[in-house]
Amino acid sequence: MRKESKSYQKAESWLYSFTDYERGANRVASKFNLDSINHLLAHLGNPQHNQKIIHVAGTKGKGSTSAYLAAILSHSGYKTALFQSPHLFSVRERFSVNQQMITARQFVQLINTLKKAVEVMEKNGEEKPSTFDLMTALAFLYFASRKAQIWVIETGLGGRLDSTNIVMPVLCIITKIGLDHQEVLGWSLKEIATEKAGIIKVEIPIVLGLQNYTEAAAVIQHIAKTQHSPIYDCSQESSITNEGLQNGKRLMTFTQDGNTTSYQLGMSALFQLENVQTALVSAQILRKIGFHKINEPSIRQALNDTNIEGRFGIYARDTTSVVIDAAHNVEAIKALLLSISERFSEKNPRVLLFGTSIDKDHTQMLSLLATFFQIIILSQSNNARAVPALTLLKENSDIRKEMDITAQPDISKALNQGFKAADGGLLCICGSFFLVAEALQLTHSQLIKIL
Repeated sequence: MRKESKSYQKAESWLYSFTDYERGANRVASKFNLDSINHLLAHLGNPQHNQKIIHVAGTKGKGSTSAYLAAILSHSGYKTALFQSPHLFSVRERFSVNQQMITARQFVQLINTLKKAVEVMEKNGEEKPSTFDLMTALAFLYFASRKAQIWVIETGLGGRLDSTNIVMPVLCIITKIGLDHQEVLGWSLKEIATEKAGIIKVEIPIVLGLQNYTEAAAVIQHIAKTQHSPIYDCSQESSITNEGLQNGKRLMTFTQDGNTTSYQLGMSALFQLENVQTALVSAQILRKIGFHKINEPSIRQALNDTNIEGRFGIYARDTTSVVIDAAHNVEAIKALLLSISERFSEKNPRVLLFGTSIDKDHTQMLSLLATFFQIIILSQSNNARAVPALTLLKENSDIRKEMDITAQPDISKALNQGFKAADGGLLCICGSFFLVAEALQLTHSQLIKIL
């Protein structure tokens, strides 16, 4: 093994030696605060200060919206940084500048810088940072060192107490709100919307993506008003029209201020229409506040080129169609079903491989999925928060009575079972980022990417 590879593994192990709320099974709301990230960044010279930052929160769509907007800015000639979570294969995916993720060497160098800061925190008796605190600080250090002109920063969990919520942005974006991470964010839409709206800053403009729930939108509107922040509601500022599929790609029109423009999307799922709408409204606001290089050809190219692994990826294995999507909550499952029904309702058999995490409403997700799929195979990732496949089977006994549903804890065996059952039809793999990541790693040599 090369020295650099050993150094990288050592650096990554150190990063994950701290409290990791993504992978850990116990997440309690009272544990979340901004003290440690504030101390950590202070010891690092606060690299996030005096930066142009776009801050993005939401239950659904924040990852794709962030990627679209970062691509628009990058194609328009701005050196653009993007911080996202979670990752599928490598933690380095989270930190990118102009669509290029951080190198292993750069990652190791920055981890060494973080280690020194953490040593100072320990000497001072300050609260230890979490893994996500460290990732956030690493992102800020990296973006500052690369002299990125604008940063697109996606929250990890919630908003108000998220580690990223120590920035002073030029624009805030809140995408669709739904019920998710309730053990931390609250059990009602009002509570969750309040937490997400915690990123709103005084007099800083905010773009509000399309909402399914008026009570969530009302909370955000109210908080924006109290902060004297101009709010641009996508549902009022603009409209989108689905123009169908052409050669597998999604066609759409976008209307704002009486002007209608047609676009082709590289990501063809129906749910991407709303994310594109939010990104386009945001781009218009950015242009008004000084980002004058944003232009129509760059927007067109960005929307056509942007493609994120694990977001409604369509593959083929021989005569079997395969859809892999990181839908991991009820809102995402509803969106997935719309896209999959549009393309694959004629496919038979239709097989689902599903696994999820302990904080998700798996009963409602499976109830929705059971309306489309004929065979369901329950499995689990190797993540500590994964619901055991046998527990999923036991706790969804009502669905079990009505259809062919089995449990196979071993993801490799579950995939083999799924491919066999779906021969000539459709296999869909969804339920969690962790399950999707493992499935993609196990099947990458077997699948041909279609879209």
